[in-house]
Amino acid sequence: MRLQIKSTWRSAITFALLAIGIAILLYELEQSVPVLLARRGTDYTLYVQWGSEYSPLEHSGASVPNYYPLPTTLWVFLPLSLLPNWFTLVWTFVPFLFLLWLFRKSGIILWLSYPMLIQGSVGQMDGWLLLPLYWLFTNRPRLAGIGAALLLFKPQLAFLTILYALLAWLIRRDWHNFGAFIITLAILYLPAFVVNPLWPLIMLERMKIRASEPLLETRGASLWAWIWHGGWTLWLLPIVALIAAALVIYVFMIRRRQIQAVHLLGLMVTPVLYSSNFVTIIPMLKTTRQIATLTTISWVGVVIDILAGGWGGAYVVIPLTALWLLAANASPHPSPHHKLRA
Repeated sequence: MRLQIKSTWRSAITFALLAIGIAILLYELEQSVPVLLARRGTDYTLYVQWGSEYSPLEHSGASVPNYYPLPTTLWVFLPLSLLPNWFTLVWTFVPFLFLLWLFRKSGIILWLSYPMLIQGSVGQMDGWLLLPLYWLFTNRPRLAGIGAALLLFKPQLAFLTILYALLAWLIRRDWHNFGAFIITLAILYLPAFVVNPLWPLIMLERMKIRASEPLLETRGASLWAWIWHGGWTLWLLPIVALIAAALVIYVFMIRRRQIQAVHLLGLMVTPVLYSSNFVTIIPMLKTTRQIATLTTISWVGVVIDILAGGWGGAYVVIPLTALWLLAANASPHPSPHHKLRA
């Protein structure tokens, strides 16, 4: 009898979560798709613009500077510029399906997380990198190497993570993943050097413009925002940094979740970073409890952000919480389609 009641409650909760998730996703699409289709001020709009106005001599002829590596323009932005407007629906929706593939019904909870909703509403690339990140975090044979190379389409998201993975593969003589990385990198990057050998210098020059954006001082989501904000956050920064360092060391040394610890460290110290970029934390989650906790904490960050008058540094609570969750759970990462535990 108790088992029947428990099963009924689980079914009811699952149905409720599914209904809420679908409702929010439909609302998200209703709000974002008209804007995307109108091509106004979204990340996807910029991708299409950079692709359609690309000039080999200038790396990009678009009026808005393209901060991405040239291979990203050739392999992502140019193809997007050739696709019809309705493809924005596919671009927005597919990352949400990735969550269902990775976490089954528990992935619906992540549909409600603030970073996931934001990246979906503006059509960011981050959601499309969830699977490469999962391969990397779980060190899948060959797929991890391919995933590391694909992450270089947006290198600021996981630069430290990729460097650590390469070093670990060399030390462990994991030639499958190291070789897969080199081969994929050659396929993706050699054509760019043929098209324009000077593209790295052009990208570095444009990154200086990116790093000087006024928006970073109020919306930047890393520990750098605590310095730029000044006042009370500057006084609290040493305490927060000490807590972060202790958690990173504990997760790295004791829990032996090295690549996850390095990735979270990178997210907290990368200057050009926004709250939506924290979707890259999702693939390292394992249990339903972790998923629900991080989703809830993402909205706590929103509340703190509002109370602080629109200060992006509040979202550091998300990677800090992820570190705490990893510190509290040392079990190995499950395979896809795993049965999540509460």
